[in-house]
Amino acid sequence: HKELGFEDSDSLKKYIRQSLENAKKEQALEKQKFDILKKLLETYDFELPEGLVEMEMKRITEEYESLGLDITQHMDKISERAKRNVKAYILIDLIGEKEGVSVSEEELKQEIMNIARRYSITPQGVVQYYMSRDGSLEALQNSVFERKVFDILLQKSNRIKKEEAV
Repeated sequence: HKELGFEDSDSLKKYIRQSLENAKKEQALEKQKFDILKKLLETYDFELPEGLVEMEMKRITEEYESLGLDITQHMDKISERAKRNVKAYILIDLIGEKEGVSVSEEELKQEIMNIARRYSITPQGVVQYYMSRDGSLEALQNSVFERKVFDILLQKSNRIKKEEAV
C-alpha cells in the first residue's frame, strides 16, 4: 500500500469508501439535476429560435460523425436532442437572469484551477485549451453559470420536498 501512498490497508480502505460515497453523491446529484431539467422541459413550452437549433444540430451531427455513426439513421434523434438542448439552455439562462446569477472573475479563476487540478495540467493549459477550441472562455463561463443556476434549483427543490414531507 505504501507504493500507492497509503500508510496501511485501513487508510486505503477508508479512501476507497470515501471515493465510492463521493461517486454515489455525485450520481444522486446528477440524477436530481436531470429530474429538475426534465420537469422544466415538460412544464414550459415556447418557440425555439431556428438559428440556435440549427447550430446545435450541426454540433451534434459533428459529434456523431466523429464517433463514426451514420447520421442519416439518426436524424430524428439529432433533431430531438438539439431542440431539447436549446430549450434547456434558454430555460437555464432565463432562470439565471431572474435569480440574478452572474459569474465573477474570481469564480472563473476558481473553475480554471479546479479543472487544472482534476486533470493535472497547468491553469494556463486549461485557458489555452478553451481559447484554442472556442476562441474565448465563454463555454467555461457558461458551465459555471449553469452550475450556479442548478444549485439554486436544487436548493428550491429540496426546500419544496421538506415542505411536502411536513
